[in-house]
Amino acid sequence: MNLPSRTEKAFLFSICVVVGSMASKSQAQTHSGDIELQLSNSQLTTSGGTYAGPLNGRVFEGIFPSNGLTSNPGFDSAAGFLQPGETIRFDFVREVLYWNGTALTQSERSMTVGLGSSLATLTPTDFGGKAGFEIAGGDGIGAFHQHLNFSIGNAAPAGLYGVVMTLGPAGTSTFGTSDPFLIAFRRNALALNPQAGLDAMAATLVAVPEPSTLGLVVAGVVAGVARRCRRRTRTVQKGNAVASATTVQ
Repeated sequence: MNLPSRTEKAFLFSICVVVGSMASKSQAQTHSGDIELQLSNSQLTTSGGTYAGPLNGRVFEGIFPSNGLTSNPGFDSAAGFLQPGETIRFDFVREVLYWNGTALTQSERSMTVGLGSSLATLTPTDFGGKAGFEIAGGDGIGAFHQHLNFSIGNAAPAGLYGVVMTLGPAGTSTFGTSDPFLIAFRRNALALNPQAGLDAMAATLVAVPEPSTLGLVVAGVVAGVARRCRRRTRTVQKGNAVASATTVQ
């Protein structure tokens, strides 16, 4: 039996180190071009994309080819993102957005999102948004990587088509729903000033209540109602006191 020499052992050890390093990197890195998912202060957050400014990480782009169907961008995370049993769902926040080259206007087309046998269609008049469906859970190392199928149809006119969505837990989890984010799909839009369209669609995110601030809004409303109730109570008490004094006199 021939035993490996010191040189052979060193060579084998080097190979093991390289393979282990490559495996570690493959688990830590996400796929280029996908929307990156993370957890921040127990809330699901999106990041990535090339959109500059305060909305960076909440505005993403895709392309509708001639058949009007695409599965990009997808959603991706690093290992350990999800705990065993946790799953993610998506929901629509508002209607299909459409840029015709000069302004945002009502789309002529609905947008369908699918995965396997699950389908959800968003129409141009779903102004209050619409329920989506459960996507999936994590893999064996807690990473999440899924691509939904977005369809606008092969007869859709040229322009920019936008969908505003949230991602959140489907059932019990350790995290909350993401802030709304935009995916804008270009369709033969090169001559239609697509950057202006993207900016116009991105601006709609500012007007959408975010889960992270909704609690503050509700708290403000409750505080305002409480203040009005206290003032009304003081006014009634003062009126009763005056009436009592008049009666005594």
